[in-house]
Amino acid sequence: MDSTQQDHDVVVVGGGLIGLATALALQENGQAVVLIDPGLDKVRASYGNAGVISRASIFPMASPSIWPKLVRYARGADPALRIRYQDYATLAAWLPRFLCHATLAAYQKAADALDPLVAQAYSTHMALATHVGASHLIQKKGWMRVYRNQAGFNSSLMERRVLATHGVDTQALLADDIYDLEPSLQRRFTHGILFPDTAAVNTPGRLLECYLQTFIAQGGSVIASRATDLMQQGSGVLVSCSAGLIKAKYAVLAAGAWSGELARRMGYKIPLVGERGYHMQYALAEGSVLNRPVHDAAGAYVISPMDQGVRILTGVELAHPDSPPNYAQMTRAVQQAGDSVPLGQAQDNTVWMGSRPSTPDSLPVIGFPARHDRIVFAFGHGHIGMSTAPITGKLVSELLLQRPTSIPLASFSPDRFRRWPLAI
Repeated sequence: MDSTQQDHDVVVVGGGLIGLATALALQENGQAVVLIDPGLDKVRASYGNAGVISRASIFPMASPSIWPKLVRYARGADPALRIRYQDYATLAAWLPRFLCHATLAAYQKAADALDPLVAQAYSTHMALATHVGASHLIQKKGWMRVYRNQAGFNSSLMERRVLATHGVDTQALLADDIYDLEPSLQRRFTHGILFPDTAAVNTPGRLLECYLQTFIAQGGSVIASRATDLMQQGSGVLVSCSAGLIKAKYAVLAAGAWSGELARRMGYKIPLVGERGYHMQYALAEGSVLNRPVHDAAGAYVISPMDQGVRILTGVELAHPDSPPNYAQMTRAVQQAGDSVPLGQAQDNTVWMGSRPSTPDSLPVIGFPARHDRIVFAFGHGHIGMSTAPITGKLVSELLLQRPTSIPLASFSPDRFRRWPLAI
């Protein structure tokens, strides 16, 4: 089908949570929107994450704390991080810049940039979820990180100090506090941190579906196809896909971990890797409960309550998003989680895998690239895509409608990667 005659105000490339939130924000401002997405719902990072909307997620993955563990990470000996070295071509431009940002100055600078974005995560999520009739899917019970000894808890001191400077509430917990909040946890934890200003979506895939249904009900159209090229011509844009050429006045590139290739075709070298994660879902043993997401720092897994059972999520694997899976982290995460909370039967026949789009500085890419004034980039959110999708959609809408943006966006500029080495 040749779609070049179908004129739209905006074409959004990518139907994950960032793309859908952007499409809904544009509709709210009177724009006719078409969304292009392959339709593979279950491979999206926004389908399979822990569902956490965290006020405390203002930190980059690169930090000074990685240096003592660097050899373990490089050897694949730490479950928190694995590197798929077969994907060297993807990682070559990313890893050196990532290490360049593993300094205290860069860590604090990233937190300063992310704080205004993350600060609006909960309020904008609730506003959007209320609009689509899905506010019941979001519950604000906080989330908890637990430690197995005093030394582990002490390692969080820098993080807690930075959070305090940004007014983010944290509550230190001793063993009795942990088990008062989560009585079904095994007594292997001595310290913890409660992040009370954090909410969780008990079924991220269902929230995604609610957003999609509302987008369609409001007149939006969806083309089930993967975009292969994105071009700006004169007073409009063209998106090439298997359905033909889709024509619009403006475009938004929000294709998650696959955005880097489309940006490259436009002439922009943005280092982007798949920050891959895995999950499986289990029933809890009879009589057991879990009230909120729990992150075992030493075990490098998260166990998060869903509407049916709990979801066990792994640490990070750096790879090309289309590379074959490696289930080693998942196997270990299930073993560790089973030692922390009584598990029942597995509810999945297969292990889920998804890729978060990760930049070396852990900051998203939001804005017009240098040579295109009709295409906005909106990707690279890493582990905060779930939290910041609605505020990102609002910001993209403001950019396209030439309005003042709700927060400063200079730190998220698509053109910041043109400098090497990066200024910290």
